Amino acid sequence: MIRPTSVAELQAVLADEKPLWVCGLDTKRRFRAAPPPEATLVSMAGLAGVIAIHPEDQVAVAWAGTPLVEFQEALAEHGLRLPILGEWRMGGAGWHAAGMPGTLGGWLAMDMPHVWPGYGPRRLLLGATVLRGDGTIAKAGSQAVKSVAGYDIHKFLVGTRGTLALFLQIIVQALPLGGGPPLVEYESGVSNGPVEAILTTTPTGFADALARHASITVVRAPATQTLWLSGSALAGEGDRVVAATPVRDARAVWPGGARVPHAERKLMGMAKAAFDPERRFNPGELGL
Repeated sequence: MIRPTSVAELQAVLADEKPLWVCGLDTKRRFRAAPPPEATLVSMAGLAGVIAIHPEDQVAVAWAGTPLVEFQEALAEHGLRLPILGEWRMGGAGWHAAGMPGTLGGWLAMDMPHVWPGYGPRRLLLGATVLRGDGTIAKAGSQAVKSVAGYDIHKFLVGTRGTLALFLQIIVQALPLGGGPPLVEYESGVSNGPVEAILTTTPTGFADALARHASITVVRAPATQTLWLSGSALAGEGDRVVAATPVRDARAVWPGGARVPHAERKLMGMAKAAFDPERRFNPGELGL
């Protein structure tokens, strides 16, 4: 796996004209599609470090390859934090769902279902510098919390799993230590085994039907409509194929990939054609 330590090195890898399969610390591999054999494996963890923290504005700037643990420690020195769990809960489900352990870029790119209502990465991301598939650098957003300059392309890229562009530097809004809404408390009695799927959904009836179909234990967080699914996996490998069948009004992640609603998947296809027509970044992820 190649680990560039500068933007120039990353651009040189991209210039090789092979598709790139990009990760941070590679902690979410079990929730991703399989990399194609012809792809060059690239870790963004070499582009790491905190650039600036502005406590008075509760804003921080860092390289996308910065480990979340280190970023949280740097914020804590200024009385700040990101609303991400920093401990093992629910057999590790809370840890992975929030983005930990991993990098800032991975937290944004994966946008795993979050346990803190209303404070997901899309809300906290103020701006970003990204690498496009043609090797050019683009910027969006700013350090102003209420900036209205330009289009919110940086927010659109959250959750796209590096299929459209790669986060290089990010600007995020932090919260005071001890501030923000209370964390959601989950039902007890869940085994410490691996979590087979994480589902964020609106209609509770679908989740109930899913539980009956798959013989799995469903742990519900009513405040966020986030479901942690443990026990046996969803039936059949076909259920794990990315975007094989849309989950109605829901978003789901489990080993082997993710599903998004039909309308969202159609939008992602159009975005891929516009952002990365040569399919340089993470081909196969999200079915793209």
